[in-house]
Amino acid sequence: IRETASQLKSRLFNDYTAEKRLTHDQCMARFQEKLNEITSLPRLFSTTLDEILLVTEAQAAIIWFKDQDDRGPFIYPLIIKSPGAEDLYQLKLRPGQGIAAQSVFEGLPLYIKDSRQYRLPVGSLNQAMGLTISSEIAVPLGIDEAEVFGALELLNKREGVFSLEDFALVNEMTLAMLEVFKKSGQSLDNYRDFSLLQIRKGGKRIFAVEKNGFKEISF
Repeated sequence: IRETASQLKSRLFNDYTAEKRLTHDQCMARFQEKLNEITSLPRLFSTTLDEILLVTEAQAAIIWFKDQDDRGPFIYPLIIKSPGAEDLYQLKLRPGQGIAAQSVFEGLPLYIKDSRQYRLPVGSLNQAMGLTISSEIAVPLGIDEAEVFGALELLNKREGVFSLEDFALVNEMTLAMLEVFKKSGQSLDNYRDFSLLQIRKGGKRIFAVEKNGFKEISF
């Protein structure tokens, strides 16, 4: 196990801010420094996606939350980092509709090197996302294994496909983010029942999600 972990940490990742290459441990050290400065829960989620996008070179990153209606459980996107994200905030996925849903409802981290060989249908999800899904990573979000409230998902590497090293780094970054969240003592209820959740940068709105603004997507 130690030998495998060492191999997974041997790859170098891009640091676009400093235009240099970072090891797995250097990525984690830099990420932990950023987490230590954050007090807002939305900013914690948003910064985590930003940092993961940089080091993995993913095309899109999404944080999904779990909820339930009269038809049963579903997931919806809380934060989307992707071109055309504003059009995707009405997406609502049920069990069996993509690996993010599977990660949430089964509580498992999933690494799909080649989505074409995966058994879950993604054709309609491709259409909804506006891209052809070729490679994916999904990591459950939860206080513990028995209390999963969502998932972090990455779609498509800009060049090639996601590697096991990407998967290992995303897992560790997600666990670090969750540890900060747990220590903060903040409740997700404030964000499940929002009338409007906004992230702002320099006074400009980056995104907004309206309560109950979701429409069912047919798969």
